[in-house]
Amino acid sequence: MQGTIRAIVTAAMVGGLATIPIVEAGAVSPGQPTIAFLRQTGTGSRLFQMRPNGTEISPLAPRSDFALFAVSMSPDGERVAMSLNAGGYADLYVQRIGGATKQITDTPHLNEWSPMWSPDGARIVYTEQDPVNGGASIVTRRTDGTGRRVVWSKTLGSGSDASWSPDGTRILLSAVRTAPAAPGAVVDLVTVRPDGTGRRWLTDTPAHEIPGDWSPDGERIAFVQFAPSGGDIVLVSMGAAGGGRQLVSDRARIALMRALYTPDGKRIVLGRYDTGGVELVSTPVGGGVFKQLTETDSSFNAFDMLYLAG
Repeated sequence: MQGTIRAIVTAAMVGGLATIPIVEAGAVSPGQPTIAFLRQTGTGSRLFQMRPNGTEISPLAPRSDFALFAVSMSPDGERVAMSLNAGGYADLYVQRIGGATKQITDTPHLNEWSPMWSPDGARIVYTEQDPVNGGASIVTRRTDGTGRRVVWSKTLGSGSDASWSPDGTRILLSAVRTAPAAPGAVVDLVTVRPDGTGRRWLTDTPAHEIPGDWSPDGERIAFVQFAPSGGDIVLVSMGAAGGGRQLVSDRARIALMRALYTPDGKRIVLGRYDTGGVELVSTPVGGGVFKQLTETDSSFNAFDMLYLAG
């Protein structure tokens, strides 16, 4: 990653497109792995980065009053994909660090969020949701906005939270097995090829599973699981083909959000409810003591949201 980072966040305002410059910020040690995350409140958000061990936390943006839902850094650390509510619906933007911002979706009456880059940086996978009926498809497109491809249609069952395998050959997501969803339907994990073929269900449980992340070697997947009737949320890992299930942690107050392997594959970063909101913590991949990584700024007094390693 570059030694300094600049960015531009855009939002639709009365009279046209306004730009908000993100002040230049010193990055963490150049060449070192980083994790980018959003700290959000009901009135705004702010983008931060940190080392995977929780040190060298630094802001990449001043506080924004615009609804920034997700930020994902490209594998080469030179571009950012973001989901931004720019007039009632969330669209996707790609911004070159220190350069211009390009809107890559413009779909009135649809929301696009949770962008994640392909390993080669050529395409972005994201959730495309119809707020009227709630159905959601998983879609990819090139980073210039062309080449839209549906890899999981909402007609198969509403999908969400997609991510690419490290080798780029499969996409992990969560989905309801029936469409429309029957009462009491649960969300399971499934993978598909980037062309939408080769659907492979990984779980079939009475609980909901939220996809997290592939291990750096592509051998395992980490995710959070919770029962529709309530109770504790647990952190689980399993083999990328669905076997070898392991309970990583059943400690209370795990948050309903994406979990992330650290770049060395030794720990998993996740959210945990704390006083006033959610903080980021990490735990060894085999389970163990949580290490707290963030402490919410009192000026935000809300929660941190984790998105992607840079």
